[in-house]
Amino acid sequence: MADAPATGRSWLARPRVVLPLLAALLLAMVLLTPTPPEERGTLSSYSTAAGGTRGLHEAARRLGWRVERRVVPFSTVPESAAVYAVLEPAVPLTAGEAHRLLEAVRAGAGLLLVVQRGSALADSLGLRRSLQGGTLPLAPRGFCADSLNRTGLVTWPDGRVHSWWLTRHPRAGAVTFASVTPDAAAVEEDSGGAATPARPRARGAPARQRATARDSRPAVVGLPLGRGRVVAVADPDLLRNDVLRVCRWNAGVLAVRALDWLGETGGRRLVFDEYHHGYGAHADPLRATGQALVRTPAGRLALQVAAAGLVLLAAAGIRPVAPRTLRTVERRSPLEHVGALARAYEQVGATRLAARRLVRGLRRRHAVGSQRAVAGDGSADADLDFLHRTAARRPTLAEDARRLERAVADGVPRDQLTAVGEAAARIDQHLRPDPQAPT
Repeated sequence: MADAPATGRSWLARPRVVLPLLAALLLAMVLLTPTPPEERGTLSSYSTAAGGTRGLHEAARRLGWRVERRVVPFSTVPESAAVYAVLEPAVPLTAGEAHRLLEAVRAGAGLLLVVQRGSALADSLGLRRSLQGGTLPLAPRGFCADSLNRTGLVTWPDGRVHSWWLTRHPRAGAVTFASVTPDAAAVEEDSGGAATPARPRARGAPARQRATARDSRPAVVGLPLGRGRVVAVADPDLLRNDVLRVCRWNAGVLAVRALDWLGETGGRRLVFDEYHHGYGAHADPLRATGQALVRTPAGRLALQVAAAGLVLLAAAGIRPVAPRTLRTVERRSPLEHVGALARAYEQVGATRLAARRLVRGLRRRHAVGSQRAVAGDGSADADLDFLHRTAARRPTLAEDARRLERAVADGVPRDQLTAVGEAAARIDQHLRPDPQAPT
C-alpha cells in the first residue's frame, strides 16, 4: 500500500514555489534599487552633484560678483580685469595657454588655482602639493547652527576636514589663508628626515598622533605675481559642493576670503574656466571631416565622386535579365573515352602506339598463345608471339595478323590506321567463343 501524502507540509519547502519567488524578488531589488549619486566629479560650476562646485558659483553671484563661464581656450591673452578660476580641469592647459593666462595675471588679473601635479600652471608657479594629508581647523563652537552642519556624500570618518598641503611655493609676499596640521610621520617625511617605519595611513583617516601647531603646513596660499594675484589651493575637496555647505568645516568662509583677496586687483568679475572641463567646441575629427566635406569645394567634389561611384556600383550590380543556367557536361562513357583516345592518337600520328595498344588488348582479352601471353606479360615480344600463334591456329587471320605485326614494328601511315583497327576487329570477332555474343 502506498504511503499517504504528508499533511501540513509548508509551501516554503517546495522548490517549484520558492525559486520563482526568489527570482522575482531579486529582479525587483535590481530594478527598484536607486543608483547612488556621484561622490566626486570634476570641479565644474555647471555641476550640482556632490563633487561639483556650483555652490561656489552661486555664493559668489549672491555676494555681488559678476560670474561668467568661459567655454573657449586661452588662445590669446585674456582680459586683466577679472579673476579666473582654473579648478583641476579634466583637460590640462597647454604650456601656451598657461603662459597667456599668467601674462594676464601679471597685468593685474586674479587666478584661483587648484594645484595639480605636473600641470603647466603649477610648474610655472613653482607649486607642488603633498602626498599625505592633514587636518584643517574647524569653525568655533556655536558659530554655526545645527541645520547647517548636515554632511553629504563627501565627508571624512572623524568629522574633520582633511587636506593636502603645499610642499613647495614661493615664500616672498605669500599670504596663508589656511594651514593643515599633518601627522608627525608626515612632518618628518616632508622635512627630509627619516620617517618612522609606520604603516602608511590613507588620506582622510583619523590620525592617532598629531603634530604641534608650529609644524602646520599651508593648504591655501595667496601669491603676488606682477600686478596680479594667485590663490593656490592644495586640495580640490575644499571647493566641492558637499564641503562648502557644511558650516562648521569653514570651507565656505575660506573660499570667500580668497576671492575677496583676489578681487582687490582683478575686480569683482569671476570667470570659471569650463572649456577644460569639456564644455564648448573641442576638436572633433568627425565634425571637422563633415564640415570639410560640406563647406569646401574639394570636399563637395569628393562627395559627388563618391555618390557617382555608388551609382555606378549599383548599376553594375543589377542584372537586366535572369542569368542563364549553365549546362552540366557529363563524363564520357568508357566507349566514348576509347574513341576520343583513338582520335587523339590519329591527330598526333601515333599509329605505332595505337597498334600496340590494340594488340595488347586482344591478347589480354582472349589469353591465347604462349605462356607469357597467358601470364599477362606486358612486353612487345609477348604481343608478337600472340600474333604468330593466332596466324598459325587460324590461317584465315594470317593476313590481319601480319598487318598488325607490321604496324607494331614499324607503324603505318595515318590514313591506314583505320585498316589496322578493322584487322583487329576481325581477329577479335573470330577468336570469340560465340561469334553471336555481343562485345
